Parts: sequence; C-alpha cells; structure tokens
Amino acid sequence: VRELTPAVPIPRNANEKIIAHTGVLLDGRHLPELVESLTRLPPDITLALIGDGKLRKQLVDCAEKFGVKERLKMISPVTPQNMPTTLAQTDASIMLITSKRLSYHFSLPNKFFEAVAAGVPIVSSPIPEVASFINQYGLGLICDPTDMNSVVENIMTVLQPENNARFRANVL
Repeated sequence: VRELTPAVPIPRNANEKIIAHTGVLLDGRHLPELVESLTRLPPDITLALIGDGKLRKQLVDCAEKFGVKERLKMISPVTPQNMPTTLAQTDASIMLITSKRLSYHFSLPNKFFEAVAAGVPIVSSPIPEVASFINQYGLGLICDPTDMNSVVENIMTVLQPENNARFRANVL
C-alpha cells in the first residue's frame, strides 16, 4: 500500500463549509459565475480554487467586486500526489466544465478522479460520462452550469449534512 503524501493546508474556520475546484483556472469552467454564486450562498460557505491560470486575477477581482473576497481561497497548484489529501479537507468538489470539444464531452476529467480519490461528493455539469457515474453510484449531483439557481441549489443540497454523509459513503 502506497502512503499518501501530506496535504497542502486549506485554512478553515469553525463551521465553515468549503467547496473546491481543482485544476487550471481557464475559460469554459464557469469560474466567474462560481465566484458570483457565493453572493447567493450562506456566508459560512467558501470556495477554494486549487490551481493557477490566466483567470486568477480576474477571479480575485470578481470576488472583490461582489464583496465575497474573504470567502475565496486561492490555493497554489498541488501536485497529483498531494491532491487527494488536500481535496479531502473540503466538503465537496465542483466541476462546471462546458466545452464544444468532443474530447471534453466524452471524457472523465482528472477532477472527477481527484474528487473520488479524496472521498468528497461532486457537483458537476452534465458531462455525459461524469453524469453517468455520479447518477449510477450516487456520488453527488448534476447541475446546469449556465443557471446560477441550479448551481446554488445543488451546492446547498450536497452540503446538507445527511446528503453529504450519504454521498461521501457512496464515493468511498
């Protein structure tokens, strides 16, 4: 059995719930909308963006604009070996990928496997292969990434303690 490497710490306050996005901060992942969704979520919910990319400054500016900068955690990129233990510190993983490329449409992105390895529930856009696994095994929920109400509702549902515990058990 291979030993897991240590987690990169994600600061957490008492009673805080953390949703996390992993990977490069790029277009096609609805990240500005995800930051904006914090305005509709309770103040104890924060977003950790684990990674870096061309949208980093824009996302920090977006959080400032919407008055949620203190609820956005920018975590430097994490090695694949450290991702499971780092992501396991969060309450849910969120992947809102949309793309016209067939390679995204018919893929299982690394984000999916990272969430499963970390044992955390998933909120995902309806990528066919991801949605199939999520629905078949009860790993989380599927939302419409273009509808902020859908994103917020699904985040809230996956974070409810009884749902979160059930999804975590299913992921394991």
